[in-house]
Amino acid sequence: MEVVRQFLEEKIPAKELAKRYHLSSPQLVYQWVGRCFEDINAAEAARDPEGGQSLDRAHASQDDVRRENEQLKKALQVEKLRSEAYRYVIEMAEKQFGIPIRKKSGTKQ
Repeated sequence: MEVVRQFLEEKIPAKELAKRYHLSSPQLVYQWVGRCFEDINAAEAARDPEGGQSLDRAHASQDDVRRENEQLKKALQVEKLRSEAYRYVIEMAEKQFGIPIRKKSGTKQ
C-alpha cells in the first residue's frame, strides 16, 4: 500500500519505486494501483448494492445526510485519485512507447 501511496501522492515514478523496493518490474506498481481501485469499488458496491437510491430520503435524519455526505466526499476523493493515476499511466505510456494515446482536439472521426 505504501508503494501505491508514494506513486499516487508523491508522484514517484514506477521505475524508481521498483528499484527502491526491489520489485521485479515497474509494471507491478501499475497492477497494484489497479487492484487498489478495484478493491475500493468492490467494497463500496458490497456496502451499498442499491447505489444510494432511497425512496425515504425525505425522512432521513440529519445524521444520515451527514454520513452520506462524508461517503460521497470519500468517493469523490477516490475518483480523483483514480483519474490522476490513469492520467499518469497514459503519460508514462506515451513517453515510454512514443505513441500518442490521447485523442487530440479538432480531429475528425
